[in-house]
Amino acid sequence: MRHARTPAYLKMNDFLRLRASAALRVVSAASAAIALTACEQNTFVPPPPPKVEVAVPAQKNITRFIDATGNTSAVKSVDLVARVQGFLQAINYKDGSFVRIRDISVGYTLSPKLASRLSSKGARVYVRTQDPFIFTSYKGWDPEAGFSAGNGNSAASQIDVGGPAFRSFLVGVDVRF
Repeated sequence: MRHARTPAYLKMNDFLRLRASAALRVVSAASAAIALTACEQNTFVPPPPPKVEVAVPAQKNITRFIDATGNTSAVKSVDLVARVQGFLQAINYKDGSFVRIRDISVGYTLSPKLASRLSSKGARVYVRTQDPFIFTSYKGWDPEAGFSAGNGNSAASQIDVGGPAFRSFLVGVDVRF
């Protein structure tokens, strides 16, 4: 048979809980005080210094050898001789140094409140461009494309391979339903 929980029973139960927790606190404080009084006072005692042994240097006679003990003449040699008489007057050289911005992306995610007005769970608007800028003093199409094969000093070898770098622009909207 179950007890009918009455307000008096609940008051008595709370009273017993309070008494038990108070008794537990007193017992815990008493045991902590006893444990702390049983401890001795510790004092720091430094360890003894380590033992150091010093060895006596050894004295021995050494035999002196000459400083250069090998043959110092070259075993093989190479003579560099120009195939054409004269000197270099000009080099067909184009400075191809550049700085390129490859990709720029900018996007904005709409707030959930604004997206709910569009009857969606979320939306994002973005703009993307590829190869928008190249900073160079190079006069050809693209300094990264390279040249055609051939004699490096001929005019035909200085023709750009391919064409200009294509720029692309993309505008988009991503909507989640």
